[in-house]
Amino acid sequence: MTATSLIIAIMACTFALVVLNVVFRYRVLRAYRKLMDEHVTFEGRLLLNQRRLEEEVVPRYPHLRREIMDFHRNLRTSVLLGSALVLLILIFGYVLLRWG
Repeated sequence: MTATSLIIAIMACTFALVVLNVVFRYRVLRAYRKLMDEHVTFEGRLLLNQRRLEEEVVPRYPHLRREIMDFHRNLRTSVLLGSALVLLILIFGYVLLRWG
């Protein structure tokens, strides 16, 4: 890869990271707002653990199961995709600095 293509790849990943942030921020905040309107409470440590979320939170709010799981899925997807994009940016940056 040439230096120009690596810079373009870094810029594309950065743009994708910004778009991902905006899209998932909207989705997560919308789901969070629904849960707060219904006064759903749970600890932050349960957010990324689906099994414990289903065992501890969903039984207290069975009528909001779909909203709780949507919130969990959107938050988890956001974290995973964001981490992957940051990792790609770091790898491309390393390659650019090392061999570019």
